[in-house]
Amino acid sequence: MSIRNQWSLWEVDSPLKRDAATQYGIAHADDISGLIIAWGKAIAAGDSFSPIEHCHLYHEHWKRMGTDSLFAAG
Repeated sequence: MSIRNQWSLWEVDSPLKRDAATQYGIAHADDISGLIIAWGKAIAAGDSFSPIEHCHLYHEHWKRMGTDSLFAAG
């Protein structure tokens, strides 16, 4: 929640949100913060990480909910 709020992920047009939409096809604040956390955890553990592969989880979730991951943010 702190990442979402302090990094302006709920704002309609924040730079980080624009980048996530452009680079990874995600726009929901929860998805973006989840990506940041998963990526940071992988770096800390020395594990490889593919943000594009990770974002497929979000794409599939929103598809099951009947929407697109870019429109899920409202």
